[in-house]
Amino acid sequence: MKFTDFFDEEYIHFRSSFMVRIDEYPHKNLMKKSSRYQEIYKKREDLFRDFEFIVDLTENRIPKKESYDRKDIEALMNFFEYSTIINDYERLELYKLGIHDCMVMLEIVDIL
Repeated sequence: MKFTDFFDEEYIHFRSSFMVRIDEYPHKNLMKKSSRYQEIYKKREDLFRDFEFIVDLTENRIPKKESYDRKDIEALMNFFEYSTIINDYERLELYKLGIHDCMVMLEIVDIL
């Protein structure tokens, strides 16, 4: 039996829908099911709206301001904290998705 590496260039058409699913699933699922995730996500979005320099930093643009006050620094600290929490939630969802997909594949090949 020949091993097929689906990450080879010739399989990019197959891989693209798979990758989109992986990229979008955690956020969509958590927005539906987790009020804590929704709350943290909204707080982070509020920081984007209220502190333009954070958007500049995350998009690799030079911020317009020359100096920052305590409120700006606290907002940036909160942004990092919220981003870390969001990332942890989404990584856990990816882990659960991987386990689910693995179990499905094991059932398909009649191991389970």
